[in-house]
Formats: sequence, C-alpha cells, structure tokens
Amino acid sequence: MKKLRKGMVLFLSLCMITLFIPITAHAITIDITGTINGPTYNGMDVTIRSETGKIIYGKFIDNTVYSKEGALILGGDFINSQIVDDGNGRYGLKMDTENLAIDQPLSEYTIYGESTPKDYAIMRYNHDFSFKLLTDTANGYYPPASISIMKGQTELSSQSDYTYDMNTGTVTINGSCVTAPMTLKASGVIAPHLSVMTPVFAEEQEGYHQPAAQSVTIANQGAADAAISDITLIGANMDSFTLIGPQTGSIPAGAADHTLWAIQPKENLECGTYIAALNVTYDDGRIASADVSFTVSHSHQYNGWSSDAAHHWKECIAGDNVIDKAAHTFGGWVIDTNPSESEKGSRHRVCSVCNYEEKEEIPVVTHTHTPETTWNSDKDNHWHECVAHDGEKIGKDSHTAGSWIIDKSATETEAGSRHQECTVCHYVMKIQIIVPTGLPEAYTLIVGQNVSWKPAPSGGEWSYDKDFLEMTQDGGTYTFKALKVGKVTATYTVESVSCTVTITINKAGEVPSPAPQNPAPQTGDTSKYAAILAAGLVLTAGLHRSDFPQEAES
Repeated sequence: MKKLRKGMVLFLSLCMITLFIPITAHAITIDITGTINGPTYNGMDVTIRSETGKIIYGKFIDNTVYSKEGALILGGDFINSQIVDDGNGRYGLKMDTENLAIDQPLSEYTIYGESTPKDYAIMRYNHDFSFKLLTDTANGYYPPASISIMKGQTELSSQSDYTYDMNTGTVTINGSCVTAPMTLKASGVIAPHLSVMTPVFAEEQEGYHQPAAQSVTIANQGAADAAISDITLIGANMDSFTLIGPQTGSIPAGAADHTLWAIQPKENLECGTYIAALNVTYDDGRIASADVSFTVSHSHQYNGWSSDAAHHWKECIAGDNVIDKAAHTFGGWVIDTNPSESEKGSRHRVCSVCNYEEKEEIPVVTHTHTPETTWNSDKDNHWHECVAHDGEKIGKDSHTAGSWIIDKSATETEAGSRHQECTVCHYVMKIQIIVPTGLPEAYTLIVGQNVSWKPAPSGGEWSYDKDFLEMTQDGGTYTFKALKVGKVTATYTVESVSCTVTITINKAGEVPSPAPQNPAPQTGDTSKYAAILAAGLVLTAGLHRSDFPQEAES
C-alpha cells in the first residue's frame, strides 16, 4: 500500500509540473476528401480537396484551410484563420430569406446540431455571381429596398462589393469577394407596385394645332399605398412635353386607373419624332417608368430620281423620307469605243427608270493565233506559222521519222538512192546513196563446189537454206559451198536494202562446170564505184521529197 501511495503521489506531482512547462506545438495538416460537419480544428491546418470534399460547418482556430481541386465550403467559423484556394474552389451562399427566393439552383445541407436543412446557392471562386430575387407578388410581396450579404462577421458593401436593383431584384456579387462562404439576408416586403400607362398621341402634320392634354394612368398592383415623392419627365426630348399635375401624390393599394397627371405635347414643334420617359418615384426609392412619344410630319414633296451605282429612289425635299427605292433596270450595253490589241474600249448602259448611266471599260483584244495550212520546218522540228506572221510557231514539235523510201534502185553497175522523211510534214531528214552490191542475179554450182563474193556495202547479213548451202566468212568475203542438188536463193541485206542471188546446184559430172555468171568483182576491185560513192554519199538536210525523182518503193 505504501508503494502504491508513493506511486500515486509521484504521478500527481508530474501532472502538476506539466501544467507550468511551456509546450511548443508543431504544425499538423490533415487531408480530407470527405465531409466536415461540426468538429473544431485548433492550430491544425486542414486541406479539403476534390469535388467530394466539403465543409458544411466547423470551427477553425489559428490555422489555414486549403481548398483544392474544386472542394466546396458552405460555412464555418474561421477565427484567426484563413482560406487558401487553388483557384478551383466553390463556396456556399446561404439563404437567410423570407417571402422570396432566387432564380438560381439551390442545394440543401443540414448543419451539425440543427434539424432544419438550409438552402445554399453555389458560387465559383473569384467569379462574379448574379441572381434575381423572386417574390410572391400574388400576395403583395416585392423585393426589399435593401439587402444584406455577410462574409463571416463582415457585411459586404453595397457600393463596391455587390450591386442591387430594388426595381428588378437583380443582385451581382463582385468576383473578388467570392473567396469564402457568405450569407444572404433579405425579406420580401409588402409594398406598392406601380405600372404607368402614358397616352398615345396621333401623328400630326406640320402646322398642327396643339393637341389636347391626355391623362397619365397609373395602377398600383401592390398591397400597400404608394406615396409618390416625385414625378418627372426625363430624356433628350423632355422639353417637348408639358407635365400637368402635382409633383407628389398618393395612389391607394389596388388602384387600377389613378389619374392625377396629364401630358401635352408643345406647339410649333418641327417635323420629327419626340420621345421622353415619365419616371414615377416612390418614397422608398423605387421607380416606375414609361415612354411617351409624339410625331410631327408634313406633306412630303419629292425631288426627281436620286441614284447610286446599285439603286434609285425619290427623296423628300425635307430629307426625312425616301420612296420607290429599287435596283436599277438596265438596258443592253452600247459600245462607245471598240477595243484593239493595244487600246481599251468603252461601253455604257442606261437604267430605263431613272436614266442612271453605268460606264465600263472593255479590255484590250487578246490576239488569237491562227495557223497557216502549210508546214514550216528545220532539221529538228516542224510548225505552222501564224497567218499574222507575228513570229508565233504553232504546234511546234520534233520530226517523226518514217520508213526508208527508195528513190532509185541500185544495180550491179549503177548506184541507187533512198531517203527518210518526217511522217507529219514530209521534211527529208536523211538521204542515202545505195551502191551496187557486186552480187550476180544467178549462179550455178555443182555439189562440193565453192564460190566467194565480197558484197558492198559490207556489214550486211545473209539468209539462205542451210540444207543446200554452207557459208564461211573471212572479213568482208563470204564463201558458199554447195551441199546437195537443188535450186535455192541467198539474200544479202544491208541498210534495209536486200539483194538476192538464185543458185542452181547440179550433180558432179552431169554437166561441165560453167563459168560463173555475172561474177563478183575481185577483192579490192572497187575503183568503178569510188566516183559514185564520192559523189553520192552526201546527206542533204532541208530537202523535201519533191526534190528527188521518185520510183516505186521496193
């Protein structure tokens, strides 16, 4: 027991000592994505985040509340505390109202410890928030002359923090104030509600007699009498009317056609329409208003036709009215000056209604090249000249070479010629001399016998029946050996020209071996062709087929 008593004494002593030892509290932050409703946070920073995070109510003492990611703060007591918003926060405007509502969606939340839910409008951080007070006019309630908006314990200023129009019930809270939850305090009031019906004056012609004054009818649709503190005309044309009646007055509740005042247009007004506003001011500052107008016209006298590039019309000499405005009705174009290839022309057309004349330039004439029927050509191309001989080459294109055309066939002793011309314009592109081949037309051999020929020009190709003939070549000399009895041909083709030798082959001993018919010249025996080649192998460009004697093509 003694030990127990000593332990208790020691514990109590320690507890007493701690009451007098200063303690330094380190900052603690809690992060919440749910709902706070009721607790107290003393010296402890709070982060409320996301659209699911909300503060309905709580006490926050000596700390910082961080609003992040669209969190919602509806209310609370913030004592020596501040709210730091990331720019996405939302705040509640609690409705502490009677006999009125607002034209914004509302959400209901119940504060911890209370049984009746409250209505809240939701405002966005740092954004203007506008709404309109809705009153029960059927029972005589109208927006009050003033309202109160509280931000914590501070009342916002109606001059700088928000605006309120008692006539329309419109409220706009400045966005710079939307940094914390607020409370709207307002009550609908039983008040007069006036509607003003001004007279409608008939249009008068200039020189009119002053119309008679007409009554202004004012109805009071409210449930309270209306005390009129002022009635006046305003606007740029207010001096064009006379207001007749007392400056003040009273209109009973429910009065439908109270007529204490009248309005009369002044005389000698110039042509024109005159508009002014009649303002009726209640003693609580409300204003009911309506427009009044009066028009003075004259008997219009119109000048002749006026016009611009698109329309014509007639205008009153007083400049106050236009009639018969319409688009021009033009006739056909009339040529004034014909254009050329170097000079522009001109033309005009006239409106058949107002005689407005529209003028227009005619562009210079663009020359159209027309080809001659004959072809012109050089060594590479062909074309048609323009009939104007202006140097234009129409359809210029490269030559298209055709097949060789034999002008004169070659014989063993006499040169021939041929040419190649363009298939389009017949320009002679090439001319060639065809020299004799040096080959006989026919020849007779016996089986096993040889014959050699050296045709010219060289470099050609032979075609023959290899069952009857065997050919060997030594440079430009070709040797044929007869293999069996028969009659065959051997054809030599060079530069598209062919020469055929008919060869008869007999058996050995049947007939004496005849001397060769039309023997080929010996190798090197070309002297009789030299002169022909020197004179004939000339390519003459720029000549047409008609420049040469013609023969049937081979």
